[in-house]
Amino acid sequence: MKKASAFLAVALLGLTAHTATVKADTTGYMAVQVPVDTDVVMSVPFAVESAGQYLVDTKTGTGVTVSGSPLDAGKFNGKYYVRFITGAAKGRWTTITSNTTGELVFTDTTFLADVSAADTFGIYKHQTLSSLFPDENVGASFVASASALSQKTKILVLPGAATYGINKSAAETYYFLGGTSNKWRRVSPAGDADDVIMPPQTAFIVRNEGSVDSLQVVLTGLVEENPQARLLQIGTSQNDVPVATGKPYAVKLKDLGLGGSPAFVTSPSALAQRDLLIVYSNTDSGLNKSAKFTYYYTTTQGWRRVSPSGDGNNDTVPATGGFTIRKYQGVLSTVLWTEP
Repeated sequence: MKKASAFLAVALLGLTAHTATVKADTTGYMAVQVPVDTDVVMSVPFAVESAGQYLVDTKTGTGVTVSGSPLDAGKFNGKYYVRFITGAAKGRWTTITSNTTGELVFTDTTFLADVSAADTFGIYKHQTLSSLFPDENVGASFVASASALSQKTKILVLPGAATYGINKSAAETYYFLGGTSNKWRRVSPAGDADDVIMPPQTAFIVRNEGSVDSLQVVLTGLVEENPQARLLQIGTSQNDVPVATGKPYAVKLKDLGLGGSPAFVTSPSALAQRDLLIVYSNTDSGLNKSAKFTYYYTTTQGWRRVSPSGDGNNDTVPATGGFTIRKYQGVLSTVLWTEP
């Protein structure tokens, strides 16, 4: 297998803009190597497709309306999400529960208070297990399993917002069942998983176990070039939040928009660390790997690496690599992280 590589093949796509001045999306491609008997932490760096960008006409109690009835009724139900591009909700996203020709109902309505008329948002189709790992890539991006008792490549999904704690175990495990089935399956409860949504800005693990070859996971789709935002959960004790930049290229820690923001608790000193940023190596082999580097943020020096100690401002989160933000204990609440 070739060494891991990342390429962005940029091609402008024509989008339907409804009285909004928008920037066209670009298409991207990248490949990530997963060595034998190794876990690689990944994320979803691309959207499947764009359904255009729109302006909010009015805000409802459950979503928004757009003028002119430009939408296909029922098209987006549970399969697409909105991402706000302008306004106080800039960067926030939520799945579309249902839609008519002129109204969208959101799954997450918590940020509707920040939405106003004339705010711009884009509509994108969610990635699923079968779109990220299509069956034509079997043998290259993943290995098919002969049965549920002989699982090969596994996709481990980390716990979401409702689970507090550190060093959490996987919440869901999936494998690709070969033979006459040729589909993704959930381990427990057992069931078909081709259509399981893999949301943006979240991390998951590709486990190449029981194979004799390295895998090369190929990812393609639309690059979201606008700001991205997500909530980070604070617990009464330390809480690990699996996250990702949502970008198919390496990002320096100083460019994350995290350190020095309300979303990341600044540490008074190396002896009194508060929030931590934990990065994993996707080139080192092994299963259940420990963190490669851990960082904290100070007012005077910015990002600091724990071991080996040093300046971490220009250290990077790898392309499509997920990482962990370990939130310092506090009152049960959430904070908003918005990337530039």
